[in-house]
Amino acid sequence: MADGRQKAHACLMIIAWMIFVPIAIIIARYMRFLLKSRHLCGTSVWLAIHRTLMILVPVFSVTAFLIILANLDWNWVSPSRTLSFIHSIFGIIAIFLSLFQVLIAYLRPRYSPGLRKIYNIVHRFVGILSLALATIAIFLAVFIKDMRLGTVGWGTMIGYVIYLLVIPIPFELIYYFFQLVVLKEEISDGIKSCPIFFSIFM
Repeated sequence: MADGRQKAHACLMIIAWMIFVPIAIIIARYMRFLLKSRHLCGTSVWLAIHRTLMILVPVFSVTAFLIILANLDWNWVSPSRTLSFIHSIFGIIAIFLSLFQVLIAYLRPRYSPGLRKIYNIVHRFVGILSLALATIAIFLAVFIKDMRLGTVGWGTMIGYVIYLLVIPIPFELIYYFFQLVVLKEEISDGIKSCPIFFSIFM
């Protein structure tokens, strides 16, 4: 069986990338509308939760990286162990991108709409890329013989994929329903403010 440090490495990475990141993405995508008026210490609740989770991701990831590096006597995994080496490359890139996300989030432009639009695109792209790379790294870990995850590893990964595909569906439905409600309210307000204009063209 995998030793304690290998298990600790796996557990920390699973918590960071299979729990924290998907929840943070869901909150950023949907809760900014559902919790728009809610604030915590002067910050929107959705942003406070999203920010906290995404800061914890590199903290957990770097800790997991140091644990597994210590397990290898502070030597990088040998390229001769092809699967483990590829796993390490995907993993370290994902960790680097998670740190980069925190950095650009701290430096995000606040008062320039043009720069903010570019920031949003980069932020989303880097976020999706880092999650994809981390997911690949975790999938590869299932095949690493030293971990001996077997059916437990496969069950976890299959469940995770189903979770990623199924969970967004109800949130998307709620999101679009909420958007329709907002649109109807805006149209209703427009009719009340300009009744003559709408009576002519509607």
